[in-house]
Amino acid sequence: MSEPQTTPMILPFLGNGRPGMVDIYANQLRMAATMSDLTLIFGVTEDHGGNIYNADKASIRLAPATFKVLYLNLKMAIESYEASFGEIKISPKVDDEVRKNGEMLKAGLADLMRPDSPAAL
Repeated sequence: MSEPQTTPMILPFLGNGRPGMVDIYANQLRMAATMSDLTLIFGVTEDHGGNIYNADKASIRLAPATFKVLYLNLKMAIESYEASFGEIKISPKVDDEVRKNGEMLKAGLADLMRPDSPAAL
């Protein structure tokens, strides 16, 4: 009986050579949400003569169900990656920022659900 394969299968990047496919690098991520969609905003940190700022490069809007499928796929991919290569370290500063952004997103969605919210009218 052969040993089960322990190395995750790496799929080729499917965007190479496809018309209309765009490859974007990002090291910044923000999220926004409404009752009908969730948006991921990807950007990069840029340095222009000592002035450092975040430049948005792309946004992707997803229906909530599609966003959840993305989350589940990302979760599986990260677990596979970490099983093969070790834990992905995130600095405490980034972890705090993610938590703050999550709290703001949650508060914003709760505000949308209020009966007197313009979105509820």
